[in-house]
Amino acid sequence: MLHYQFSIFDLYPYIFLFVIFFISLHLEKQLGGIIIFIALLLFSGLRYNVGWDYESYVKVIVGDISKIHDSRYEPISRIIFLLGNLINFYPFVFITYSTLTLFIVHKTISKYSLDPVISWIVFFSLPLFFLASLSTIRQSLATSIIFFSYSYLKEKKVLIFLMFIIIASLIHYSAVFGIFLLPLSKIPIGRWTNLFLLIISFFVGSIVENIINLIQSDLSIFKVLQFYLKADYKSSTILQYIYYTIGIINLIFYKKLVQVDSNSSKFITITNFGLIFYNLLSFEPVSAGRISAFFLIFWILLIPQYLNFFKQTDRVLVKIFTLGFCILISLSYLYLYINAYKANILEKISFFPYKTWINNL
Repeated sequence: MLHYQFSIFDLYPYIFLFVIFFISLHLEKQLGGIIIFIALLLFSGLRYNVGWDYESYVKVIVGDISKIHDSRYEPISRIIFLLGNLINFYPFVFITYSTLTLFIVHKTISKYSLDPVISWIVFFSLPLFFLASLSTIRQSLATSIIFFSYSYLKEKKVLIFLMFIIIASLIHYSAVFGIFLLPLSKIPIGRWTNLFLLIISFFVGSIVENIINLIQSDLSIFKVLQFYLKADYKSSTILQYIYYTIGIINLIFYKKLVQVDSNSSKFITITNFGLIFYNLLSFEPVSAGRISAFFLIFWILLIPQYLNFFKQTDRVLVKIFTLGFCILISLSYLYLYINAYKANILEKISFFPYKTWINNL
């Protein structure tokens, strides 16, 4: 039985963000990026019961402290939850994850993005990133750390990179997949090889499923992987076609992207392997999305490179078009959630209604 009726007014917080994005397009790049960062930080840090796992996390934080000690959470995540319990202020956990996640993304965007505003818009609109961070708070923080760690590979500081992989894994075990950034950043893989590997990946998912199910290990990483792989989750396939389209477009314009920025070849390879991992785990969509996000997040650095294809005088119009397209993606995703809720497929919409903890403690 439905206990919540969606209203068009529930979209206002998201429309407010869209207005911030539009205004930021007309500001100096770094300033616009900072404004969006602050807006998303406030939206995320102040939220109340927004995100699929929000209520279950709150129950753990305010419950018996022994349950946190005995939980399946990773060591660093367990410490954050314990602190929230000890100070008797559960929003501390969500504020901490939101602040760390967005700040780390902000540092990486500021350092490497051709246009921070476009990067933030892409980060918001593709559900694997910002919207996911409202639910999978541990995974999203780990993803942002892996994203940031690439800078040390670029500077050939492998030991520091490995240190960040370990830290990310202590927040969410699946972050060990970030180790693949090491060979992907070192081994030159061209357009046609990327395309070949992507095509092959569509046919080997069942083999990977059988291998993972056969693994008998007491290592936490395998236990966590098998937990997600055996879970009975459902996920829309519409988004994956959007991801495939972006990946193919990147391969089509491979040479042109590399000509305008040599970093593009690495970003294309890394994100292409995100699609490959998505296909390898396609038998379980939730795991596929979460693990592929470690690599697909580099789209937020790659997509702004397309601005180099246009004259400086045309870029404002291109940015506005990009904003409109990204808004369409995010609204479509929210629409799918609303419809699934109305059809009793989902127990909650997850992103509606938007409330703050200030009035709900």
